Amino acid sequence: MLSRTLVTAAVFVLMSIGSGLASAQVNEQRSGTIISIDGPTLVLRTATPPARRVTLGVAPAPAPPLTIEVDLEKVPASQWVFLRLGERIAVVGVPSPDGARFVAVAVIGGAGPPRETQAP
Repeated sequence: MLSRTLVTAAVFVLMSIGSGLASAQVNEQRSGTIISIDGPTLVLRTATPPARRVTLGVAPAPAPPLTIEVDLEKVPASQWVFLRLGERIAVVGVPSPDGARFVAVAVIGGAGPPRETQAP
């Protein structure tokens, strides 16, 4: 009887661990144009989403918002301090459940201000 209780407890623990792993959040990438910057927060205008296929009787998933607020607190400052309005970038991180906010861990693009060309 003790071994059955032990096996049941072990199965419960393993199932709990497995469900925790399944709910782990995965990094995603969003790209777009910077429309505002305020410290470690920026607003990114994303591209228009592609047309969605509609199946009769099934409601389509809502389209992602065209602008998202990006939290840059977890991104090294060297990746975002030189960003400028109108610049095209991509951010990697985790979106909020509603998709309106995005916690970034990396910024792709925005390598800094352009170098001035020197006359030969």
